[in-house]
Amino acid sequence: MIGDVYASIPQPDKAADSYNQAIKLLEQVGDSNHEAQALLGIARVERDQNQLSAARKHAEQGISLVEQVRSHAGAEQDRASYFATQQSMGEFYIDLLMRMHKEEPHAGHDVEAFNAAERQRARSLLEMLAEARVDFRRGVDPRLLAREHELSGLLNSKAQRLLTLRGAGTEEKAAALKKEISDLEDQHRQLELEIRKSSPEYAAVTQPQPLTFKEIQQQVLDPDTLLLEYSLGGEQSYLWVVSTAGLKTYELPKRNEIEKQVREVAELLTARGTYVRGELPDQKQARNAKADAQLPQAAAKLSQMVLAPAATDLGHKRLVLITDGSLQHVPFAMLPVPQHTGAQSLSDADQNQVASAQAGAPALPQPAHYLVEDHEIVSLPSASTIAELRKEVAGRKPAPGLVAVLADPVFEPSDPRVHIAYAEAGKAAKASEPQSAQPGNKQTEAGKAEPVPVAKKTAAADTQSAPAQTGVEAAQSDETRILEHLAAADSASTNGQLQIPRLPFTRQEADRIMKLASAKNSLEALDFRASLATATSPDLGRYRYLHFATHGYLDSEHPELSAIVLSLVDRNGQAEAGFLRANDIYNLKLRADLVVLSACETGLGKEIRGEGIVGLTRGFMYAGVPRVIVSLWSVNDRATEELMAAFYQKLLKDKLPPAEALRQAQIAMRRSRQWSSPYYWAAFVQQGEWR
Repeated sequence: MIGDVYASIPQPDKAADSYNQAIKLLEQVGDSNHEAQALLGIARVERDQNQLSAARKHAEQGISLVEQVRSHAGAEQDRASYFATQQSMGEFYIDLLMRMHKEEPHAGHDVEAFNAAERQRARSLLEMLAEARVDFRRGVDPRLLAREHELSGLLNSKAQRLLTLRGAGTEEKAAALKKEISDLEDQHRQLELEIRKSSPEYAAVTQPQPLTFKEIQQQVLDPDTLLLEYSLGGEQSYLWVVSTAGLKTYELPKRNEIEKQVREVAELLTARGTYVRGELPDQKQARNAKADAQLPQAAAKLSQMVLAPAATDLGHKRLVLITDGSLQHVPFAMLPVPQHTGAQSLSDADQNQVASAQAGAPALPQPAHYLVEDHEIVSLPSASTIAELRKEVAGRKPAPGLVAVLADPVFEPSDPRVHIAYAEAGKAAKASEPQSAQPGNKQTEAGKAEPVPVAKKTAAADTQSAPAQTGVEAAQSDETRILEHLAAADSASTNGQLQIPRLPFTRQEADRIMKLASAKNSLEALDFRASLATATSPDLGRYRYLHFATHGYLDSEHPELSAIVLSLVDRNGQAEAGFLRANDIYNLKLRADLVVLSACETGLGKEIRGEGIVGLTRGFMYAGVPRVIVSLWSVNDRATEELMAAFYQKLLKDKLPPAEALRQAQIAMRRSRQWSSPYYWAAFVQQGEWR
């Protein structure tokens, strides 16, 4: 718009005239989208001239238009994606209200800003959760449902093909598959919308409204719980601290300063799991030591940025975090307790760490007092979400079963378990054959498959069968072998197929959980039973706790295709669908109180501004699960076994709530010599209900 040019010069009067002319023309032609942008432009001009009330009026008119366009945008994903393009409007409005709060501290503008932030984050997810309670497929044309099933199958098969497509000369095939997947996703979303509109149940759905500040105080919080909601802005960021006693607001650095510090912490935190091609063991050890030494100072700096202003409010209360932007990728559990004033300096012990790292010696245990040691910590997409989740489970009878564990799936035909299963089946078949068909007579039964020869061990099999080691370095070497194998597969795969390594400690993790659970009231699905068929079976709805111990697959471009990787071959070594994707999870009907995704990066997904992260967690919430424990990075197989064993001890034997059980398990890991690095224990976070 011409007004944007005048505003940048700056010539505010000409900019305002231009925007006003554009608004009249756009209103006549019915272009609400660009009209909203013009209203935002004139509001910016008025704000810069300190005409805050006039700026607010125009901003609210623009927001109203954005909501009108959004409500007709189509399926839930389309509404969220459209609204994400309009986030500059919401960000501006929040900043404007906070400026007004500075001028009139007792006028309630800070509460209005908090309500605006909550509306911005909650709307699409609340609508999705409300719709989850309605069976839209009842009474719908069977042809639509058949087409939906067909499209879902095509999406899954092509996404799985894309994941396994590796090797030279596959770039064009990959590009074509991505185009097909995008087209299928568009068709699937439009079909979902058509099913909803044709459903007799859809018209009866009442779209929930986000809770206000007062409602959150009364319906969500208790005296022992503190809500910390963040909004990162280009010019200024904000933190609202909500308790049953009131609201406090704090200014934080602008978004790019916080995100820069988040990146530094994330890189140092996950250095142990980073694969560097050609790196020798002693080089890796030195790199890890350097990262361990630098992490306390980087984490302290981030803590000072985002927590220190509210340090005196925290006490020892439960912290419910509603983060924004890159802060969604940070486990607050590993941030040091902030100091209220002044920068946090390195202690003598920290200085020794730096010196040791520079000398190439192993890093000393980190001396920081972590936030998790003082606080139970949970995350939410929005404060209003918890009220909707509570409606979902209100009056629901507890599931009769205790724990269902799916672990140690079979990923490759070369896995020794395929040969064992086939050999056992062959022995059973031969035992029932007539004598003439027994070995030695050279007679074969028509149609019987030939035995599968034992394949040479892959790197994954070597990882699984290697002699057990002890200590941190052994666990690091397990992780390194997996990372090296995956990296090698990217460049030189077998027959163009990505080989997924077995995770040996997931089996031990499952066994340790089952020892703590009631065997007669629980399910342990290992090997070929850790399958997509098991995961999507109605029987899974019988269990209170669901635990998946396997690989996770993150698709940040298409979050609906992110997946939990289950068995990819059957007992005969034949390929089968094994990716439990987000769009599959949306169709589950579960009665679980908790789902634990003990896999890599299960808490990540596509970040949509104003909506948070869209991925596996939302799928399980939609399926009726009020709380989910997920990971923020590629976790270590051996360390995760220890963490999960400690977690289930606290959950099943000590009868602690899940959030507190996770906290106690993380504290125990943090205080052990072997697993003291936050890399091993801080990846897992709980999202959802804490009661």
